[in-house]
Amino acid sequence: KPITAICWRPDGKVLAIGLEDGSVSLHDVE
Repeated sequence: KPITAICWRPDGKVLAIGLEDGSVSLHDVE
């Protein structure tokens, strides 16, 4: 699914990725 949005949490520890189908996945980058 194509990515339509990317956003960092203000503390830089989590990346949120929004997908074309409306779902959001959260990725812990530590």
